[in-house]
Amino acid sequence: MNLLAVFLGGGLGAVSRWLITYGVLLITHRVWAGTLLVNCIGSLILFLIHKYWVPTAPALNLFYKVGLMGGLTTFSTFSLEMVIYFKNGDYLESFLIMFLNMGICFLMGFFILRNTAT
Repeated sequence: MNLLAVFLGGGLGAVSRWLITYGVLLITHRVWAGTLLVNCIGSLILFLIHKYWVPTAPALNLFYKVGLMGGLTTFSTFSLEMVIYFKNGDYLESFLIMFLNMGICFLMGFFILRNTAT
């Protein structure tokens, strides 16, 4: 049951990630903007789940936290995009990608969880 929960959540998260990043690419023409958005959305959802809802069934916890959020968010893609821009001499864009991904996600978590025992 746990494996199925991770599998289903991961598939749903990955498809959601593709749809969001593709949509953002069509609007912004920046691949990294979609990665930023899915990382922010995933972080926000994960912080809210951690603060307001503790799944009683282990399979639900795995579905949301490991599967869905793992499939939706992507540290590896964020890292790759940052390095590619840096190697191409786009240092400002590279640092912008880094600071936006890390800064926004950190600040969301800090403010959402500030009064929560972790």
